[in-house]
Amino acid sequence: MVNHAFLNSDRTQCVSAEWALAANHSRRYFCPNPYCDAHLYICQSDGNRQGYFSANRKLHRHIEHCDYSSSDNSTREQYDGSKFNFPKFIANLVARNSHHSSEQTEDKPNVVKAANTVSRKQLRTVRQLYTLCKQNPPTEQFNNYKFGDMLFDERSKDMHPNGPVKEMLVEAVRRPWLYEKGKYVLHLKTATTRSYNLEIHVPDHRIYNQFRKAIFDNPDSKIVLVGIWSLSRNGNYSSLTIEKKSQYWFLH
Repeated sequence: MVNHAFLNSDRTQCVSAEWALAANHSRRYFCPNPYCDAHLYICQSDGNRQGYFSANRKLHRHIEHCDYSSSDNSTREQYDGSKFNFPKFIANLVARNSHHSSEQTEDKPNVVKAANTVSRKQLRTVRQLYTLCKQNPPTEQFNNYKFGDMLFDERSKDMHPNGPVKEMLVEAVRRPWLYEKGKYVLHLKTATTRSYNLEIHVPDHRIYNQFRKAIFDNPDSKIVLVGIWSLSRNGNYSSLTIEKKSQYWFLH
């Protein structure tokens, strides 16, 4: 489920669920994933008044592992974004010796009650943020932070012509040349049609060995990498230091 889709197969005309709710509800829309030919239709439920697109036709589901096949139909309106600070969110996540996670990264079930008595969740985990970024167009915002500036993927790559930089979630895949013997460095690339090289430093040998093994065990999976990225002096790659296991996970 997602709150945006495309009117045409070339995916040049993006529309919101709000727009589609006012249009013909029998109209077929195209999945944001250019490799997925799912038939999307506008839906609405009591728990989601803004509406959402769903591949609810049995013969035209999402392809396996499509980024937009999640059953999560949450929307940005369900989250309290008033205190959300993306750089702080990432800084707290990667703090090496942090024993008390930020409110924005803990998995606690707290909610914030707005003045109209509607409960709104705090955006706490990277998974929640990743899902929200995937559900929304990259140029739209959550508390003044563009989704495309928080997540580097196929849709947002043109917003960052030099590759990932600063605080960011990045979709990555493995490269044939994965590691250098004797160094705690892994070589990946962005999961985009025009890929950017990624140099991942993992100083803790236990985390390094576990991460490298997981890559070998899941060779076809996308990997979400989280942290503060820097561009090399020659501009040939973006680098990231991983201090915690929570800075990476495999999508499937």
